[in-house]
Amino acid sequence: SIFSVSRANFNLPSSSTLMAIKVYLYGHDFSWTDNKNFYCGGIQQELAQKRIETEKKSGTFYIEKDIHGNEVYTNMSLLTFRDWYKNVITKYPGIIENKTNAGLLN
Repeated sequence: SIFSVSRANFNLPSSSTLMAIKVYLYGHDFSWTDNKNFYCGGIQQELAQKRIETEKKSGTFYIEKDIHGNEVYTNMSLLTFRDWYKNVITKYPGIIENKTNAGLLN
C-alpha cells in the first residue's frame, strides 16, 4: 500500500508489514524555507519576525544551508525533528522517501 504522512503524525506499522508499504514524506522542510513563511505556507511576516526575534534571544535560532545550498532559518525543535526523521529513514532504507523539494532533510 502507499500512503503519506503529515509532519506531526508519523507511525510505522509493525515490522511484519513493512515490506508491503512505501512511505512518502511531503512538506518536511524543517525550516522557514523562503525566510518569510510561517508554518504550512501561511504568510504572516509580523508573526514570523516575532518568532525569529524570540528564537534569537533564547539561543535556539539557526541559519542552515538547505538541500539547494540556500540559507534558511530554523530552530532547535525543527532540527531535532529533522534528525529523528534522518534516523528513521536510515533504519528503513527503501521504504521511506522524502518528496519535499526544499528544506533540510536530504
